[in-house]
Amino acid sequence: MKQVLCFILALSTLSLSTLLKADEFNYALGAQAIAPDTYVFVGKTEDFSRKNGGNIVNTGFIVTREGVVVIDTGSSKRYGEQQAA
Repeated sequence: MKQVLCFILALSTLSLSTLLKADEFNYALGAQAIAPDTYVFVGKTEDFSRKNGGNIVNTGFIVTREGVVVIDTGSSKRYGEQQAA
């Protein structure tokens, strides 16, 4: 029984560390101007994976007098946060 409990504890710790790493993922986004006041973040041309953090989509934004219009917030909450920054 102790071995089972130790295994469950180890598994839950592993899952927690995996979640923490996902939260720290750096997409290294760089906006590319494609027209006046219009920018794109070009995603990877590969399959969705942990290595690329799901960054396989093109997202972007348009700067207007009233504010910024975001075109697709990306593949994760973290992506959207880095896009906003």
